[in-house]
Amino acid sequence: MRESVKLKVVHVNFTSEEHRQALTILLNSYASLPVGQGEALSTDRLAAIWRALGERSWVHAFLAYDHMKPVAMAICLEGFSTFQCAPLLNIHDFYVSEDFQGQGVGKALLLQIAEEAKQAGFCKITLEVLENNLPAKALYRSLGFVPYHNPIAGNAEFWQKILLSENSGIRH
Repeated sequence: MRESVKLKVVHVNFTSEEHRQALTILLNSYASLPVGQGEALSTDRLAAIWRALGERSWVHAFLAYDHMKPVAMAICLEGFSTFQCAPLLNIHDFYVSEDFQGQGVGKALLLQIAEEAKQAGFCKITLEVLENNLPAKALYRSLGFVPYHNPIAGNAEFWQKILLSENSGIRH
């Protein structure tokens, strides 16, 4: 990480206007990328997001700031490992601003998430990564993440079935 980066990672309070503004900046940057939806989120969609996230106690978000500027975020969802009989934490959205990639920001954010998850009694952290996102894969591997593999059944795959109609305003 370059010396000028002064990183602070916080657990998001969805009722905090400061946190909502920071997440809005980062979500819009992420959504605008080709791997996102290719455009920023509408004001109506953002309002719905804050309402929905605030209503769900099993959603956690984290922000990384550099000198008070939001530079990275993660939105995580609680799940449950049946075989471990313990909660797990899935990193659903993970984004580091382009100007801060490769400087240890993502690593610091993941380490903080892991520490808080461990303290809260989660048995593991899961995430999905696109197959061609080699820098992210390298980061995840460096922190002990591995693809899920069962020696009998093979590798896990992430699948989806879209349930919302085309006119819902959500792009996938």
